Amino acid sequence: MAEKSYNDDPDELDTYASNYSVFTSDTEQIDSPSVPDKYHHNFISFVSLAHQLEIDFMDVTWQPALHLLGVGGSSQIHVSNLVTKQLTFAFKSTIPRRGRPQLSLMGADRQRFRSLVCEVLVLCHPEVRNHPNITKLLGISWDFRNNSVWPVLIFPKADEGSLEDFIRGSKGTNASLEDLIRICADIALGLDSLHRNSTFSLRSIEWPLS
Repeated sequence: MAEKSYNDDPDELDTYASNYSVFTSDTEQIDSPSVPDKYHHNFISFVSLAHQLEIDFMDVTWQPALHLLGVGGSSQIHVSNLVTKQLTFAFKSTIPRRGRPQLSLMGADRQRFRSLVCEVLVLCHPEVRNHPNITKLLGISWDFRNNSVWPVLIFPKADEGSLEDFIRGSKGTNASLEDLIRICADIALGLDSLHRNSTFSLRSIEWPLS
């Protein structure tokens, strides 16, 4: 893994410095890079990491005409039609992070690849990958547009849609208090695992990469 250098793009420095503070303890130096910053933040490096983590490259895509499942600050979720009666895919693609207009185009692209590196490192941590309350990363597809190629993370689509869809639907409105409490507990357990393992995974790899 190559060390990250900032000399070629000074406008990234403040962004990466702020990102370090998320993944390092108070006793660590801010110039000590976390694991994601030991990789180059580009297409080749990401594909190499995905191969190292044994993530499948899948020849599937979504239907652009279908509605988005969700939009966040740095990603959006597309959906495919039914693959089988039991399986529909959800596709998570990155978008330029909002609120960072000062970044150059190259800096914004590197930030997107850094986000992808962080996400796959956490999702492939054994405790996260095997957690019953965290959706599984099934593989990676590709988004071809504007003369560029971007990795897209593939997940199984939840049978009942988003949590909001479930709560507003008939099953949610008719669910017992016990069922709703159990759902809240499952969500809390999943989030707890993500937070604990994102901290450890991004500071140092404590699990073997194949």
